[in-house]
Amino acid sequence: MKRSLLLTYDFPPVPGGISTVFYHIWKYFPPDRMLVLTPRMEGDRDTDRRSAFRPLRFRTFFTGWARKACAFFIMAAWTKWHVFFGGVREIHAGQILSCGPIGFAFQKLFGIPCFLWLYGGETTSAYKRHPAEEWLVSTLIRGCRFLVAISPTTTREFLENAYRNNSSHLLKPPYPRSLSPINRGKVS
Repeated sequence: MKRSLLLTYDFPPVPGGISTVFYHIWKYFPPDRMLVLTPRMEGDRDTDRRSAFRPLRFRTFFTGWARKACAFFIMAAWTKWHVFFGGVREIHAGQILSCGPIGFAFQKLFGIPCFLWLYGGETTSAYKRHPAEEWLVSTLIRGCRFLVAISPTTTREFLENAYRNNSSHLLKPPYPRSLSPINRGKVS
């Protein structure tokens, strides 16, 4: 069975636009064709009980930057397991800096297509606070096979600021009911 894997830190019960977008797109995928990997958080059990499907949640430890680092490595380890043993054949990186490097690494090392989701001005100079962040954002945008802009505003910002000399495919809203080649039956 070929599956899509969404890596995200923003998924219900986290409030906000991208959390809502991810839930409402992924709830239409057949459960045997998709997985969502996200950290545990307060209220997730109640939310998951009422949801159309259950995401895979992992526990994180520590606080502050150590918590982020721990979550990154746990997410990468679970991704590896699902790629090697769970039939995952494409990865959707829900956040450019926190999940993007994982999807990009699996694309480079194992040929697993990475869909990098863009939103909230991530491609503008205001978001790139440090030269290392600017380099990483630029590398991920140039290197991921697919880029997904979540709104017309994000699409415009991206085209104005980051899409120069880029060989990635830019997917813009409105999206088809099924975003990925696997869910359209075109990837073997």
